[in-house]
Amino acid sequence: MVVAVPQAFAAEGDEADKPDILVMIGIGPRVAPSYPGSTRAKAGAFPEINVWRENELLPVETPDEGKSITLIGNRGTSAAGFSIAVAPRRGEEPATAGLGTVGFGIEAGIFAETYVLPPLRLRGEVRHGIGSHAALTGEVALDLVLRDKDNDRRLVTFGPRARFAGAKYNRRFFGIDAAQSAASGLDQYAPDGGLIALGLMGGAHFPLDRQ
Repeated sequence: MVVAVPQAFAAEGDEADKPDILVMIGIGPRVAPSYPGSTRAKAGAFPEINVWRENELLPVETPDEGKSITLIGNRGTSAAGFSIAVAPRRGEEPATAGLGTVGFGIEAGIFAETYVLPPLRLRGEVRHGIGSHAALTGEVALDLVLRDKDNDRRLVTFGPRARFAGAKYNRRFFGIDAAQSAASGLDQYAPDGGLIALGLMGGAHFPLDRQ
């Protein structure tokens, strides 16, 4: 859905050509590991909310990044601001029997991004968990952004990722304390923080029409 704010709502004295604000709300499928480190994939919903001006390109949003609130700059060139995401969870799994669950939470933090070349976007995020794991996480991503020349809201993204996490995060999802060791039969393990994943991410955005 796209909603354009009519020019009549502009305050008196504003320039007649002031760009309208557009809002796009959507949802699509997303497939990801059921929890960090899992070999089992799980399908779910990927919500999308974008706000931008009529004279700007639709902001790029990949399936693995946090929802962005821009404070500085323009997301079509360089920008920075707040980032928020749903934190990973871990339910009862055969592979983690005796290790307990990790409940719901969110991750809140900051992001910065810039286009190092017209089709290449470099983005970094640092977030802290609230609930769930209560630890620092971060990601550096480089995306090739391909837009349809006839409709700039149709786009495909693809690129590498490097993910980092603090020791509290790693011990929450990968660590085994004394009680968990006794319940699961696995050896105790207390990982440190650092690089936790390297990979590739692809995404596609195809609105049915401009409304």
